Amino acid sequence: IESSSLLLDRVTEALRDAILSGAFAPGERLSVPELARQLNVSRTPAREALIRLEQKGLGRVTPRRGAVVLSAEAGDLEEIFQYREALEGMAARLSTRKISEAGLAELCHEFDLHAAAVHSGDLGEHVAHDRRFHDIIARESGNQRIADELDRVRNQFQLLTRTMSEELFTRMSEEHGAAYERIVQAHGSILDAIERRDGRAAEAAARSHIRGILNFFTKAA
Repeated sequence: IESSSLLLDRVTEALRDAILSGAFAPGERLSVPELARQLNVSRTPAREALIRLEQKGLGRVTPRRGAVVLSAEAGDLEEIFQYREALEGMAARLSTRKISEAGLAELCHEFDLHAAAVHSGDLGEHVAHDRRFHDIIARESGNQRIADELDRVRNQFQLLTRTMSEELFTRMSEEHGAAYERIVQAHGSILDAIERRDGRAAEAAARSHIRGILNFFTKAA
């Protein structure tokens, strides 16, 4: 059972990374036999991984029609951000009461790694460390339902804005990365509030951060 579970985790993670990296386009049909062949696994873990991807907000499984990669419209962006703002704010507030010393040290380290990625203009590392920073806060909130739902929302956001992000990051890098520096500053405000165990300030900083990202995408799109 343990071996089967680990295999399913690996297959799911491989498909998730492929979708978020653009290997599969939004709306593209995902064939179980073809995925099993490409990943060199049987059809069972490939099929079950697609079900997990639907739970993660990256695909849709329809009876007798198979699975397709989630296809979101640009108009969905504001709705996703509104939902994410509420969840991120609550996660930040809860983490001020729940975060462990080890978790806080990990969050500080992730903040430093993300800042270094932004300063060097590395888009891939920026995206990875930005997400990891928020993942740690969600985990340390102590509320698994919030953490799971934020994972879904961030997946959808990353899928929806992937191409847009690449174009905008290039443009902003040419302009000294002002928008991405503001993200680092926003993370710093969230981290400072969590270190001070100030739940109200942490929630306000997290909400302001998410609204700022929406404004950035809205104005630049």
